[in-house]
Amino acid sequence: MTAARSYPEGSGPKSRRDMLAIVASMAISYQGPVRATQARMILAPQDITIPKSPKEVATAASLSVQAALGEGVRRLEVTCPDGMLFFGGVGAQNIGDPYARADAVTKAKGDRELAYIVCEMFQNLGDSVACVLPEEAIPFAEREWRKGGLQSRLITSPAQLRPGAVSGGFAGGAASAVAGSPRVVVCTRANKAMLSALQPIIEPLGNEVVVVLVNPARLKSGKGRSGYEAAFVLRDNPHPKWRGGFLYRPYPQRWALGVAGAGGRPVIHGRSEARPTLDELESGFTKIQDDTSLVSGGAMSAVGAAAALERVGAGSMTFAGEVAAAAREEQAATEPQEILPGADKIRKFFGVKD
Repeated sequence: MTAARSYPEGSGPKSRRDMLAIVASMAISYQGPVRATQARMILAPQDITIPKSPKEVATAASLSVQAALGEGVRRLEVTCPDGMLFFGGVGAQNIGDPYARADAVTKAKGDRELAYIVCEMFQNLGDSVACVLPEEAIPFAEREWRKGGLQSRLITSPAQLRPGAVSGGFAGGAASAVAGSPRVVVCTRANKAMLSALQPIIEPLGNEVVVVLVNPARLKSGKGRSGYEAAFVLRDNPHPKWRGGFLYRPYPQRWALGVAGAGGRPVIHGRSEARPTLDELESGFTKIQDDTSLVSGGAMSAVGAAAALERVGAGSMTFAGEVAAAAREEQAATEPQEILPGADKIRKFFGVKD
């Protein structure tokens, strides 16, 4: 997967002007994250459209952010898999692959590109958008933001947003004093320390400032950051004791739990009104693992269902995974024959290769 993504002016999700109009009307009262009345994970398939390319991920994220803003949400989370790239390069990914790992360089680039996409959603606000990035990412971001014509302030700490503080410049310009309060703050890999530094800055501004956490640091509890709504989440390996699987939520839809094999399409197995807890994820994955009906259709069924889901320390794949692995070996031995019906259309999830 090496597809790039761009939104010509006026042709983005409903157009960028609509999103900016939403941001401009800050009169809507933000009541905090949506609280679901039921957090039980229901294991049943649901017709949920899963993005099939980085371009579709970017579009879905933009639509989800717009929907959240339209309902008055001002504190948002946008999460994508580590190392997902949007502007070409390596970035091929099979969501839910238990062995997929992004190196530090790819992970940092993926964070930066997702932050760019979020900043681009608000680009007509100019330098009223501030983006917090690691210090080592600033030189790369300066070139990328300048090339894309973004005027966002690129900073390394929320402290640089205090009145009279020195900013890192606007999209790579020379360091200068902060001209005014930000209207949008994008925080990359936000952790407890970053949010603590941000709080005294955004608290006086209330609903007049939008804060977007891009790929925030994972919490051991598996929960989201308190006070922040999950506007768009596509997280792979969502449970620390399981390899594989993914969690998907585009606002305002329900949460979806899915599994995908390295050579098959992603399949949704469960859904929940609220963000599932680790216990609910554990229960869901266990039921998926134990459900032999997933492979009742043979190798082809296994590749498209629970093909790559395993418990950490178990020392072996699920039965479905073993069947799928054997199917892939057979496929490799008999190329160019295809074992998946319509495989030329399905191809690898986030990893189409000609």
